[in-house]
Amino acid sequence: MQPMTASRAVRSVVLAVIASSAAMAQPPAPATPSAAAPVPQPRPAERLRGRVATDSGRPLTGAQVYVTRGPDRLVEQATTGADGRWEVRFAPGTGDYLVYVAAPGRQPLRRRITRGAPGFPAVDAPDSVYVVDAALAPVEVPTLGAREVRDPRTRPTPARRAPPAPPDARWTT
Repeated sequence: MQPMTASRAVRSVVLAVIASSAAMAQPPAPATPSAAAPVPQPRPAERLRGRVATDSGRPLTGAQVYVTRGPDRLVEQATTGADGRWEVRFAPGTGDYLVYVAAPGRQPLRRRITRGAPGFPAVDAPDSVYVVDAALAPVEVPTLGAREVRDPRTRPTPARRAPPAPPDARWTT
């Protein structure tokens, strides 16, 4: 073997640097399907339904139900039928809703519905139906009674009136 001269050593180093930079400049190899990040699945549709009744249990016909989806504040509206039932659907569902129920002459109801909360589907449950029943109490309206109102001041009588001004008094200077 021959000893390496300085020019040969420099040439070897330069070639090694060029080769490594060329390897880095290559586009990365395409990812294999097993190494790809999972594609987020669209959330399934969710339904909210319920029954609106009086505080004594009779169904309320014509009650208005407004359901607001949490993240984007999209509002769906329903009116109860003769049996007091209502239903709305959100596609995609988010699991976070605000339900507002109102009827004339009744106290309104507002309730937040969250997936995973007690009484509602679990976070990982495949079921996507929320049931919200409401019993609306009547609004208490105060009654007003008749009452006599008297003015404590005395009314002027004809004898206490000021004498009329003479007809020419206003024209004289």
